[in-house]
Amino acid sequence: MVEDDPDDFRAHLSDGARASLDSTDFLYHTVNLERVQRIHLNLDSEVMDFSASSVANMISDVADQCDEHEAFILRAVVNALNGNDDHHELVLRQKKRGKFVNPTVHQEKHDRQMKWLWWLAHRENAGIKTESAIAEISSSEGVSRATVFGGIRAAEKFLDIGREMFPGNENFTNPRPAKEGKG
Repeated sequence: MVEDDPDDFRAHLSDGARASLDSTDFLYHTVNLERVQRIHLNLDSEVMDFSASSVANMISDVADQCDEHEAFILRAVVNALNGNDDHHELVLRQKKRGKFVNPTVHQEKHDRQMKWLWWLAHRENAGIKTESAIAEISSSEGVSRATVFGGIRAAEKFLDIGREMFPGNENFTNPRPAKEGKG
């Protein structure tokens, strides 16, 4: 569908929500429930009620757009979530502690770690010792040296995993040749 198409259900969604949907196999996805509700409500990082009631409302909205048979099934789930089923109750509980983190935050962290790795490699290739280069990065970025070391370690681990999964793919080449293939 074209983005300007009035029949495109995604037209009103934010760029982030659309990108998330585009990268998702609708039938077999691993997008978490809170993210699905955020996509449904078109909220990327705003405060949002996330409870059994809000999930029931989302499912009810979906049921309104389904045929009778599917709506019948979804309404049973809504009733159980809202406590309106005489025999069953569905409880929504948080499996992991913490609050929602926008996916772009994770991407920005990864990008920063990769930048540090390339910066370190460039400085090492220029003959600067690792410790001095780390101190330079730390000072310029306003973070601790331990944070820079940890970020570089995470970036190198990402590249190692990429090389294992996609052997021969040049996108996963470590810019620090002495560290290539080492964890």
